[in-house]
Formats: sequence, structure tokens, C-alpha cells
Amino acid sequence: MKKISFSAWLMGYCVAELPRSCCEEFLNLCMRYGFSYYGMSIDEDAKRVRVALPLRAYKRVLSACKVWQIRIRTVARKGFPELVRRCGCRWGLTVGVFLSVLMLFASQSVIWRIDVVGNERLTREEIIASLEEEGLCVGALKADVNGDSVEQRVMIKNDEVAWMSVNIIGTVAHVEVKEVIDTEVKDAETKPANLVALYDGQIVALEVYS
Repeated sequence: MKKISFSAWLMGYCVAELPRSCCEEFLNLCMRYGFSYYGMSIDEDAKRVRVALPLRAYKRVLSACKVWQIRIRTVARKGFPELVRRCGCRWGLTVGVFLSVLMLFASQSVIWRIDVVGNERLTREEIIASLEEEGLCVGALKADVNGDSVEQRVMIKNDEVAWMSVNIIGTVAHVEVKEVIDTEVKDAETKPANLVALYDGQIVALEVYS
């Protein structure tokens, strides 16, 4: 069974077990009714399958399995709601755990660092300022940041940026920049100049490239 995400743990989930022969019917049931599950694993004896289901939809899954005559049973309940239930009347401990989980969840939902690579003429501060205007800054919620939209708006507003890529991994925003190629011709390149040969000779042909 694949690793359960933090959000799934926070909302709670149930681990259910069903015969391997019913696995195909169970998958068809989930597809038909739109039931989501976090992953499947086969027991060592290869006769039974375990699946993790969101707690909020578990009762509906059981009812549908009963109608479809799929044999399924609850193996365990896990996640934060189950942890609270086990704490019972110890409200201090429950509140402490809840606040800790809330702080951890909040810390993972916020951008804490922005890395910028690829810039040469533009300074990191200039790029950061452009990103902040579009809502990408340290402390911003990851859910509120649309990387594709930020890229497009920065490229439109800043003529020095030819291409930009924004990837948010964990709590870090990785920004890659490609600047517009400087095609400005220097004054010295437009002034007449003498051609000086290393040895004496006679020019018999001339081809001007630039």
C-alpha cells in the first residue's frame, strides 16, 4: 500500500480487507460511484487485498459493497480522528495534538524559500520583486499560487525575461529564468578600422560577413 499523505491522515481513513477474487468487482464499484481510495496491497498469502479508504466516504462504500455482494471487512481505523477518539476525555492532550498537527499542516502549506537560477543581468532582488507582484512570495499559501499564471504575467510585464519556469516542491519555490539575449551593437563595432596583416601580402579578394 502506498504511503498515506498527511492530508489523508488528518481527515482519517479506514483500512479494509476483501478477498482477492472480489478485487475486480470492487474496482468497478469505485469507478461507477466515484469512490476514491489511497492504495491497495496484497497479503503475503496472496488471497486477500487491503485497501485504504477515506473515513468520510467509508460508510457509503460499505453500503455499496453490501448491495453488490462484495465481502469486505474493516481491519483498522487510522488518522487524526482515531487518535482523538483514543485520547478520550484527556482534552488537554487532544487540544495539544490538534494544535501541533495544525501547525505542522500550516507549515507545509506555505512557501518558505524562493530559489532563483539562470539570471545574469537581472539581480535576484529584481526577480523576487516581480514574483511578489504576482503573489509568489515567502509566506504565501501554496494553494493560492498558480505557477503557470505567475510565469506568464512576469514575462509579459518584464521585457528582460524571455522565459521563466516556476516549480513548487515542498515548501520551496524553484524559479528558473532565461533572459532576453542582448543584441545591442556596441559603438566601437560600427566605427571604421584598419585591417592589419601579420605578414606582407596583397589582398586578392574580399568577402564581408558583418
